[in-house]
Amino acid sequence: KSVTDFDLLRWVYAYKGDVELAILKFIRHLRIRKIIGLDFIENLNGSSGLDEMAEEYAPMEILGPVNESDGRILLLERSGRFNLEQMVKSIRYSSFMLNRFRLMERIMKEIRLSEERTGKRQSAILLLDLDGMYFHTGLISFITGVLRL
Repeated sequence: KSVTDFDLLRWVYAYKGDVELAILKFIRHLRIRKIIGLDFIENLNGSSGLDEMAEEYAPMEILGPVNESDGRILLLERSGRFNLEQMVKSIRYSSFMLNRFRLMERIMKEIRLSEERTGKRQSAILLLDLDGMYFHTGLISFITGVLRL
């Protein structure tokens, strides 16, 4: 995939204007993208290690631009509906991560399309829906154990 000026601006902005550091980090990012195969992640399926059920356990939606004058992309993560206990029992961690990488690629695609439309650097706004969230003592080992967050 091609790199846009807005992509480079995002990296410089992330590293507070330190262009040299941003370049080093960006080159590292491109190497990791190649290793993971992010340019082809939409082609993955169950035999490639991607688990579609991960979206059911940890739902997030791309809602689209905020409005016509604000090109930022609105995301909705339904954190209160996460079924971590079932997810940990049912899918491999690597499958979940592949699913999330694919979602992030889709978000970046929407951001780039918005940048093309507006001619300005864009970003995303993440709304967290916490409805249904509760403290589950059985998940403490998930946070403090091998899969520590």
